[in-house]
Amino acid sequence: MKKLLVLFIFIVSLFAEEIDKYDVYLNVSQNGKLNVSEVITYNFGEVKKHGIFRFIPILRGKPENISVSMDEHFAKLVTATKDNKLIIRIGDAHKLVTGVHTYKIKYTMDKVVREYNDKLNTIRFNAVGTEWEIPIKVAKIYLKLPAILQNATIKTFSGVYGSTTTTAKVKKIDELNYLITLNDLPPKNGLTVGIYFDKNLIKAYKKPQPNNLWVWFFVIVFSIGSYIFYKKHIVHLGPIAPQYYPPKNFDILQSGVLIDEEFNDKDVTAAILELATKGYLKIKKEDKQIILEKTESDKELSPFLKDLNDILFVKEDYFILGEEDLILAKVMRHNITTLKDKLFNWAIKKGYFSKTPKSAKSRFFMINLLVALPFIVFAGYQTLSIADENVIGVSVFLIFDMVFILIALFLIKAKVMKILFMIVPVIQLVGLSTEILETLKYPFPLILLVLIPIIYFSSKVDVYTAKGANILRYLLGFKDFIQKVEANKIKLFLEKDPEYLDKILPYAVLFGVSEHWLKLYSELNKEIEWYEGDTSDFDGLYDDLYDSFETTKNYTQSESSSSSFTGSDSSGGGSGGGGGGSW
Repeated sequence: MKKLLVLFIFIVSLFAEEIDKYDVYLNVSQNGKLNVSEVITYNFGEVKKHGIFRFIPILRGKPENISVSMDEHFAKLVTATKDNKLIIRIGDAHKLVTGVHTYKIKYTMDKVVREYNDKLNTIRFNAVGTEWEIPIKVAKIYLKLPAILQNATIKTFSGVYGSTTTTAKVKKIDELNYLITLNDLPPKNGLTVGIYFDKNLIKAYKKPQPNNLWVWFFVIVFSIGSYIFYKKHIVHLGPIAPQYYPPKNFDILQSGVLIDEEFNDKDVTAAILELATKGYLKIKKEDKQIILEKTESDKELSPFLKDLNDILFVKEDYFILGEEDLILAKVMRHNITTLKDKLFNWAIKKGYFSKTPKSAKSRFFMINLLVALPFIVFAGYQTLSIADENVIGVSVFLIFDMVFILIALFLIKAKVMKILFMIVPVIQLVGLSTEILETLKYPFPLILLVLIPIIYFSSKVDVYTAKGANILRYLLGFKDFIQKVEANKIKLFLEKDPEYLDKILPYAVLFGVSEHWLKLYSELNKEIEWYEGDTSDFDGLYDDLYDSFETTKNYTQSESSSSSFTGSDSSGGGSGGGGGGSW
């Protein structure tokens, strides 16, 4: 049994990899730059490999001027950067090696001098990194200092990452040269050399601090420019006179598009009331359900109101608002979208709009974004050059989240979609609140401020022509009359037209001033022939209609859808380091 165990250990040792010698020649220049030469005697045993790889963290200085050799001969070198590590691969993918080979890696490192305390600066270099997965028999560091550091204090730290003790031996050869030796390093054990000296001898590297004055200057100038550009894209109406009747030759849907350049569920709700006042349907309220019942009428309908009437009663002679009939809801929403397109085409064809509001807003947005893009790119470049990975990562999250929130605030009208667009970004921002405060010191996240005027002004751009502005002025005068008129004056209109209250009610709903107009019914004791239900609830009819119609839409959608240096005196707490292995 004992012989078998010895045989097993012998076989394992044949195939075990290890580093026989790890020599590091560390030459400190007078300006603090490090010239490093690593001589690694790598024992592959009987394992067949292509060569070795070495990775070095680059958070506190990136190796430069890299050269390699194998057994004093040229060796193929491949480098790559991943996860803040420089990966150096030595060897030939088409050749295999076994046994013992010596690899030499030369490189320089800058920006490694750090503040230690009020009096001292330090260079802490991880001569042997704590991420080697194989044992190292002997590690030797040949340290050479410049003349100005002849009185420097030398310390070592060995062991696993974070260790504050050492088993390394330091031998002072002369005033400027030291030999540091450490035997039998297990895997994941390293050796760090610390050099401490008067802070006036070599200045510590300080990460460039962001200067955001130019960012604020650009944001202010851009916002003013965007506002001036916006003022040229809105209609100027001048004085508005009160109007007492709906505009001639316009139905409620046409007026709805012209009053705010939109077609939404409020317009449809107002048009449903218009159909009711014209005798084409009755509105019944039973418990919490609203039923639209088709009726016959000989009053003339505009083509658009006729289309809406056909949409409502495409299946039956009645329609239950908010009913969860997916097929019907999809057909209805499709037909209403078609009706919307017809209305905007009509407005453009008749010369009330210069183009569709959507295209005008998109054009305004893109022009402003293209103007801001060079500054955004420059701010991003500046941030990349001085910020660490964490700041950049949080900045990216912040940008996407803020864009989503701004779009929800200014461009999305539907309540459910607005909430969906905002809820996830808001949760992310709350979770990243402390990190976000750190990122706001850098230019790139602050450039987000230019998105506020871009998106806000884009949402307000007008497409009215002079002809369209005249109709808008009339409609606004009509709205002003509806929200201010008293019952005594309405009596005069009712003497001329007994149906005056009913005719104007859809426009009161369209203009968002229905509460005042609905009160006039009770004040003047007018009956509502096209409504069946508890008349005490009639004041809330518009809200009920709107909410119920929103439910139909939402049912369709829901079914279809710079840091300060904080390194400590410990193993692995400095520049360089990392680890490696074979490949």
